[in-house]
Amino acid sequence: MSDRLVQALEEAARRIGQRLGREAGHAVVGLYRQTGEGTRTVARRVVETDEALRREVDALAERFGSRAAVPPPRRGPDGASGAGVAEGDG
Repeated sequence: MSDRLVQALEEAARRIGQRLGREAGHAVVGLYRQTGEGTRTVARRVVETDEALRREVDALAERFGSRAAVPPPRRGPDGASGAGVAEGDG
């Protein structure tokens, strides 16, 4: 190949490489930006849900008393509470 053709191909390859590098950089920045926004959205929703559930539990506790909604532990035939024993065991 002639020197001019080789130089033209090398220049084209250099420009393409620079362009791809810039575009990849922008894509990575966009990815991190979207990830950050998504993380903030999830965190906000978790906080909102926790607050709503806390209000519901507080309302139930106020309505029924702090221990009234909690059933007593079940007792087995030998008087043991059965805590930690899976069904079918023991």
